[in-house]
Amino acid sequence: PKANEKRFVWQHPTKNLLMHFNFDKETHQFIGINTFGIRLRHEIFDRWLTENRNIEYVLKHLKDANFDPEFYKAYESEILEKFNTENNTQLKPAKKSWKRIFKTA
Repeated sequence: PKANEKRFVWQHPTKNLLMHFNFDKETHQFIGINTFGIRLRHEIFDRWLTENRNIEYVLKHLKDANFDPEFYKAYESEILEKFNTENNTQLKPAKKSWKRIFKTA
């Protein structure tokens, strides 16, 4: 990462699933994401980047971005739990919102 950036990485212990987030150390502004093995709504992340959302917002609303089929296991709670442990935070996941997902600019 660049000098002003911080990384947060979550990796599933036994499956090929990984999420890698970059954000600003000072402001916590979300900078980018790479994912492996989890389908996500790219337009949601594009909106969050355009709106200059912080990493806390992104992680709390991660369910909105999940595009895996209905019966796939979701990992948002485990991802948030790891972030909380590493960053001494107490973030709680927001309920998935179709209104937020299909929000138009």
